[in-house]
Amino acid sequence: MSKNHLFLTSLFFFVLAASAVAQVAPTATLAGTVFDPSGAVLPEVALTLANLDTGLERTAASASDGKYLFTSVPVGLYRLQATASGFSTFQQTGIRLNVNTPATVDVRMAIGSVSDQVTVTADAIMVNTQSGALSQVVQQRYLQELPLNGRNAATLIRMVPGVASGVGTTTAGYANSSDTIAISVNGSRGNEVNYRLDGATHMDNVTNLNAAYPNPDALQEFNVQTSNYSAQYGNFAGAVVNVVTRSGSNALHGSLFYFVRNGAMNARNFFAAQSDNLKRNQLGGAIGGPIVRNKLFYFASYQGTIVRNTSFTNTAYVPDAAQRRGDFSALGKSITDPLTSRPFPNAVIPANRLLPISTKLLEKVPFSEIPSGLLRYARPDRYQNQQALGKADYTLGRHQLSGSLFYVRFADPGWDGGGTLLTVRIGQRQTTRNFKLQDVFTVRPNLVNTVVASGLMLDSFNLRTSPYSLASFGEVYTAAHN
Repeated sequence: MSKNHLFLTSLFFFVLAASAVAQVAPTATLAGTVFDPSGAVLPEVALTLANLDTGLERTAASASDGKYLFTSVPVGLYRLQATASGFSTFQQTGIRLNVNTPATVDVRMAIGSVSDQVTVTADAIMVNTQSGALSQVVQQRYLQELPLNGRNAATLIRMVPGVASGVGTTTAGYANSSDTIAISVNGSRGNEVNYRLDGATHMDNVTNLNAAYPNPDALQEFNVQTSNYSAQYGNFAGAVVNVVTRSGSNALHGSLFYFVRNGAMNARNFFAAQSDNLKRNQLGGAIGGPIVRNKLFYFASYQGTIVRNTSFTNTAYVPDAAQRRGDFSALGKSITDPLTSRPFPNAVIPANRLLPISTKLLEKVPFSEIPSGLLRYARPDRYQNQQALGKADYTLGRHQLSGSLFYVRFADPGWDGGGTLLTVRIGQRQTTRNFKLQDVFTVRPNLVNTVVASGLMLDSFNLRTSPYSLASFGEVYTAAHN
């Protein structure tokens, strides 16, 4: 093999390894110790962990020190069973495993026959003795039962202690869909949070904020780690947010929803001249179930959002007629000439110093009836947002295969301002595609290998490049010079 071939081969595996390290499967871990009635540890105890919704089973055995470990386990509700010769079969139900939250459940065996069974039906008390990370899980019940303005589940991150609204990165001429948020964690910047969706990176690479979240009916839960989290996440000083979408199960389940918010039903904002006319319609649904019982499952979700609104609380200070001619004498202050550093006589800028294009553009700025120049004006907004999620899970022998595709289409047509510069809005079209393929291979009970391939594609472009488009701007410039 030539040196060039060796270099390219090494580079390929380096990039492959770097990509693999960057992906973290959204799974859970269960560990514990097996004891006999006297409190001594029990080795070689056979343990089976079974998912109550999908029938997925994982097996393990306690080590010489009585400890056992189940790793890379899908989140969900489980039952743990332990069997050993000379002891009754132990069974614990109500084990809820959450994403990136190591749990500990100890097993205490009782003397008896294997045919005898000791069942603990109460929900297991989940104690994390494996990780020092400070985290909180936002479970599905919060997603379903708490009121969410606009059904944006990302806002629930603010429930976590140490989290507050922050200021993210802004880029000139770039607008985000309404689902992106900036949060500050323990004093960090608003764009220092690592967002992950089903183990794949879910970041807007322009603003370094989150890409659009799936709707609440498509989410299982998410975990927010705010301190002392694993080095595998790296690069972000604020927090790590791991989002897990729902999966199908042996029971067919689904939902349909239609949420309406209409300004006709709202009270007037105290600072607004009149009631708002917000019209927001959100409709969609979710469905999941088995294709092959205990083996192959599917889940799908859709949400469409249409928003029409006119805000009446916008304010601006605009120049009066005299100021537009360069006369600032009413201010009672001197106006300094930037070329000579001396005041203009009587605070009046000579007419030959005013750019014609500025005069023409000021014609597009309305007047205020208040002496201070304060102007309250209305601004229309409208956009559409459509999102779809498809997911499949398949248990093939010792392989647990899963794949998902999340698609978002955000469209804001913008507005030419209706003849005024104050209400111009640049339009935007943004498309987000997030995909993930995962294989969790149980080589043997004490060896599990996880392979994840994922990607995020986010395309965004503006629909207008200037207040009235380049053609309109050219007309204003030409008129100013003729």
